[in-house]
Amino acid sequence: MDLLLPPISASLGAMGSLAHKLDALLDTEHKDEMGKLGTRLLELSKARDPPVTARIWMKDVRELSYDMENFVDTEEDWIHNMSPFMGRVKEANARYERYRLESVPSHTYVFPIIHHRGRKTGLVVGLHDKGGPVDRLCQLLTDGDEQLKVLSIVGVGGIGKTTLAKQLWREHKLRDYFHCRAFVRTAKKPDMRRILRSILAQVRPHQPPDASEVDDLIHDLTEHLQDKRYIIIIDDIWDTSVWDVATCAFPEGNHGSRIITTTEIEDVALACCSYQSKYIFKMEPLSVSQSKQLFTNAVFGSGKEKSPQLDEVSDEIIRICDGLPQAIISISSVLVSHREANAVENWEHVQNNLPTSTTSDEILNFCYNSLPSCVQTCLLYLGIYPENYIILKEDIMKQWVAECFIRAPTEKEKMEVAGSYFDMLVNMGMIQHIDIDYSNAVLYYAVNHMVHDLITSKSIEDNFITVIDYSQRQLRLSNKVSRLSLQFGGAPFATTPASTGLSQIRSLTFIGLMSCFPSVVEFKLLRFLNLHIWSDQPSTYFDLRVICEFVLLRYLQVTCSDTVYLPDQMQGLKHLETLEINARVIVIPSDVVHLQSLLHLRLGGGTELPE
Repeated sequence: MDLLLPPISASLGAMGSLAHKLDALLDTEHKDEMGKLGTRLLELSKARDPPVTARIWMKDVRELSYDMENFVDTEEDWIHNMSPFMGRVKEANARYERYRLESVPSHTYVFPIIHHRGRKTGLVVGLHDKGGPVDRLCQLLTDGDEQLKVLSIVGVGGIGKTTLAKQLWREHKLRDYFHCRAFVRTAKKPDMRRILRSILAQVRPHQPPDASEVDDLIHDLTEHLQDKRYIIIIDDIWDTSVWDVATCAFPEGNHGSRIITTTEIEDVALACCSYQSKYIFKMEPLSVSQSKQLFTNAVFGSGKEKSPQLDEVSDEIIRICDGLPQAIISISSVLVSHREANAVENWEHVQNNLPTSTTSDEILNFCYNSLPSCVQTCLLYLGIYPENYIILKEDIMKQWVAECFIRAPTEKEKMEVAGSYFDMLVNMGMIQHIDIDYSNAVLYYAVNHMVHDLITSKSIEDNFITVIDYSQRQLRLSNKVSRLSLQFGGAPFATTPASTGLSQIRSLTFIGLMSCFPSVVEFKLLRFLNLHIWSDQPSTYFDLRVICEFVLLRYLQVTCSDTVYLPDQMQGLKHLETLEINARVIVIPSDVVHLQSLLHLRLGGGTELPE
């Protein structure tokens, strides 16, 4: 097996890690069996659409690799007790031969996508034309009508609704016209508590929200906005129920306030606008000339022309994209590394492999399949967060490194590689920046619903991440769970199914209320713990003293609205690399400074570090 593979990946499980841990310790026969198993898994992972028998075999081998690594990492005398596992290895190799899986064709061509830092794609093509979308909407927003007005931008996925909304957000004339403003993104499964808290935090930045219940947040918003001219942008609404709740917080008044919503569903747009169709702005696909301009800017840079030899193939690719900016940007990212050597041949290869469907979903799936396996893994990992959840680049980079998805000689180089992967995904449109602070520095990012749906589907195929949300009441898990994400949001009675058997999980992400947090005392194999917790009771604290038992823990991040209690002693956590508590910590363990692997330490809320 290729020892340059990352230790952990979605397609190969822990095979890369085991290759290093077992190489010097197994005899020749067992080493050959492990090498054969790893090579076969690697070859099958390159298949574009493997048959069901191959998928089942791959899943079983990945689970075997995790079981073996867990055993190696927790048992002192593991070297002399590997016989049961080696029996499973031989059985898996025998099944491979019995099912004749060597006949499954591989798709070995992966386009080497190169990141160009600061590359401008020109996503705003056509938006700022005279009399174009930005001009027309600005006129409607500042027409002097003092009554509250709701405008709704509607269009298919990938057509640029969010981009248009962000352009309006940046307009200086609108910034000066309104007293306060907010930009929030919803989801197919919305968390109204989070949405309302975000709006309140933006329109009242000097007084952080202290309310936690939806009714209280609505009251605080109404009180604050009562005598102000405000503008609120609510992006990506999927159901009228979101609007029904949100609109309760917006006083009508007579100050000329405005609300902008975006949606793919015309009925939702009509409901937001009180069924006044004159306030609906329907986005249209780019024209052929606009599509060519966006494509050329994305591949070659603004103001440059493409090679005449590429005209025919590029015209066909543009036709397939059907005027959808998201599709053009994603395909352009695949092509950008093929502008010179063998450009025509490589571009024709892209054209011939593009789906005949012109939907953004199909284009995104093609681009995902074109990514290197290590970058696919990093993208799939973002499924631990709900769609449109605000994320930070530095956090994600640390998480990828802590999960062992990145291979590089030093920790500094691992972070650099992780950063390059992140930028690559941003350039492809897989990760979107949310630059809502007027500055040129991009601070926040999110994954929209189209990419999130792709991530979810691929992750289920590979049994990579198991997601449980507040809507899943009766859940039965048929597979072993290695990475668990509990996405409970503001649901007060969400619970983890009792019969899931989660003692083998190695990664846990929790987003929800403190009262819904499960007991984790049995999770002895945890390497990664990522908690976003809100207190739903007064004068409470979050007890994290149990973490001293997680001897394999590499990463701990806690964002909490209340006080966090850490264990008195942490020196046993010899693998801990990242300790970040975004909350007040009453007492810091005195031996925290002796954690031998600690690279990143951040404690918030006025916490005092030991001398």
